[in-house]
Amino acid sequence: MTQSLAKSESSYQEILAESIYIYGNIVECYVNIGQYEQALEYVEASRSRRLVELITINDIYQDVEKSPEVEEYYHLQQQINQLNFDVSRINKPITVGTQFTIKEIESESLEKISILREKQQQLWEKIRSSNRVLAEQLQVTSLSFTEIQQLIKDEETAVLDFYSTSNNTYIFILTQQELNVHICQREGIENLQNWIHHNWLKLHGKNTSEWQNQMENFLSELANRLGLNQLIEQLAEVKELIIVPHLYLHQIPFAALPVIRQKETKYFCDYFRLRVVPSCQILSYCSERILIPNPRKMAIVHQIIQVTAK
Repeated sequence: MTQSLAKSESSYQEILAESIYIYGNIVECYVNIGQYEQALEYVEASRSRRLVELITINDIYQDVEKSPEVEEYYHLQQQINQLNFDVSRINKPITVGTQFTIKEIESESLEKISILREKQQQLWEKIRSSNRVLAEQLQVTSLSFTEIQQLIKDEETAVLDFYSTSNNTYIFILTQQELNVHICQREGIENLQNWIHHNWLKLHGKNTSEWQNQMENFLSELANRLGLNQLIEQLAEVKELIIVPHLYLHQIPFAALPVIRQKETKYFCDYFRLRVVPSCQILSYCSERILIPNPRKMAIVHQIIQVTAK
């Protein structure tokens, strides 16, 4: 894991920050050469890794009693980390009279690491067979393009997967039949995401009244920056959208974004049923949930009390 490579908490944070740009560069490369499927796979891989790293760095389950399997998994990881550290220190010539050469010591350590990794993988598969969500918090896994596309259950549903790099924001438009990419040129992390942070999140914390007054203009400008009017032209047959935001877009009420279709301005939710999920991996978890038999029926009752003046 990334954390095992860091010498301190601060260096670990630096590695995480740098990894965002590394994934972004990979995504841009694949988009530029027209390999959209591979680009989307890396988009989702970055989300999966980020989730696991956040769980690790915050240790959100530190007060929860871990199962024996999880404890053993961590113990094996500690042994692997120690052996990796020992191998990295073998960088000086062995003095005369030493029984083993550097190559022999390194080979022996690598063999031990291989055995430990095999044991750890077998243990992980055992954990995954009973608790997939827990297992994928221990080890980063990501969906293939085929697995992502299979999450779309009908022809009237599409996934809009947002991803911002340093330069641009990419919106992957995935249906059962095809994958297209809508590119928001020069609307990357600096120009778009930081703009959202300052004019939406930060403003809300400083001045709620001003935030409310500017809400309509902000959402209208955001819709323009994302090119939603052009994007929905590709969704003529779509009735439901599964939206996967990125970074500060997670804080945006997509249902309230204004769009124009056939010269008529409406809101996003007027044209589509909307679902918002953190990642396709989470969508996969939700799709695998067992339906509750005979669920309770609920209703909303609006009572109107009429008062007659005497």
